[in-house]
Amino acid sequence: MRTDLPRIALWVLTGVVLLGVVVGASTSGAAYGAFNPSWDGGSSLRTIAESQGTDAVYIQEATEYRSLSSESVAFILAPDESYSPNESAQVQSFVERGGTVVVADDSTGSNSLLASVGASSRVDGRLVRDERRYYRGPALPVATNVTALNRSTQPDESATASNLTASIDRLTLNYGSVLQPGNATVLVSTSEFAYLDSNRNEELDDTETLASRPVATVESIGEGHVVTVSDSSALINAMLDRQDNRAFIENLISGSDRVALDYSHTASLPPLAYVLVTFRASLLFQLWVGILFIWAIAVYLYWPTLREQPALRRLRHRIHGTNEQISPRLDAETAATALRRRRPDWDEDRIQRVATALGGEGPRDPWRGTRTSRAQRGEDPSDEPSEN
Repeated sequence: MRTDLPRIALWVLTGVVLLGVVVGASTSGAAYGAFNPSWDGGSSLRTIAESQGTDAVYIQEATEYRSLSSESVAFILAPDESYSPNESAQVQSFVERGGTVVVADDSTGSNSLLASVGASSRVDGRLVRDERRYYRGPALPVATNVTALNRSTQPDESATASNLTASIDRLTLNYGSVLQPGNATVLVSTSEFAYLDSNRNEELDDTETLASRPVATVESIGEGHVVTVSDSSALINAMLDRQDNRAFIENLISGSDRVALDYSHTASLPPLAYVLVTFRASLLFQLWVGILFIWAIAVYLYWPTLREQPALRRLRHRIHGTNEQISPRLDAETAATALRRRRPDWDEDRIQRVATALGGEGPRDPWRGTRTSRAQRGEDPSDEPSEN
């Protein structure tokens, strides 16, 4: 048992290392990441979508908006880079044909995208604080003014769009900003005690005023809608533990056939997640993986036969040199099959005689026609009988 301890320790260590590699390759530490389970990740957003039976897809290129149906909802959270005119046009086309885009950002970086898709709402960019209505601190204000509004502007009762603010009494921000709504309809606003901390000194100065300000809006663009939220952190894992924040996301997703998480301008997906997403999105990739899988099974099942093929035997001989070991058990049938290929000029009687001899006398190498040594067979050469 003691002799097995090093081997067991090696296997345990190998398992731990492999587990660490798998976990590291399948999770992400990027903020808002769909595969980041930490407090600042976005895995809860993906989980909410899947819990409602809605497919969650991941956009890595703006051209992928073309594949989304008009019943889809796309989330764009605090993009690190600006969308090019061509990329913005892809998003705009998706909205105009009926899709819904949710843009959540506390900086002005998303304003160019909002303008490109035709939305009038803009992110102010200044930090909003509330000394009276807050969660854990004034920098986490609780917006308590909620407007009941349906996503669908059509009076048709058969419309599948749900009330965006149903079951919501408040929305909690996390170092967020406010919106300049333009012509958009306000969904949620702060309390009357909120102010914009322009100089970020965490105090209400003489130049700063208390007022209720919008933090979430919706507006129609073509056949679709753009929802703007002035805080991307309101949608991270830690904040989606807040009941009303979660209900707001559920209302946005309700009635959609697909939820698209746009990571085309933020941190990339972890390696294993990238492979999985690519596999699900590419029929050609699936075909190649299927072919390789079938090929691997076939090789596994027929390897005992394949390894005795002349080409593979010659390859092994080149790799291992003259020290290649030949199997010590060569049956007559295998020898006969090999001889028929190697000696087509021999008649069957001769083949059977030689095959029987090979199978009965012990191991021979049918490719070279020489008897293998006792050492090659794993036997003690000193036991070989004398020729005297």
